[in-house]
Amino acid sequence: MVKDKYDIGKVPQGQPVTFYMEFVNQTKKPLVVKSVMAGCGCTVPEKPKEPIMPGKTGKIKVAYSAPSAGPVNKDVEIYLAGYNEPKIVYFTGEVVAKK
Repeated sequence: MVKDKYDIGKVPQGQPVTFYMEFVNQTKKPLVVKSVMAGCGCTVPEKPKEPIMPGKTGKIKVAYSAPSAGPVNKDVEIYLAGYNEPKIVYFTGEVVAKK
């Protein structure tokens, strides 16, 4: 359904980056994303507003503020209607210090 890991590459410190976590609804019913939560305040995920129809691709928009130089290993929890456990997706990369 959703990839388990995304690589955002190298990002300049303090320069926000936005990317999309894409997934395909592999069920026979519309899929509703109830909520998405980030593991820290520097990451802001945004859930799709409409249900994802069977066979269609949905996107979760993720904004990361890149506040500190160094390696990045963050997570986003995706809560789906009808499922008890969240799907946890990670993104990695590196924030490069300002010169």
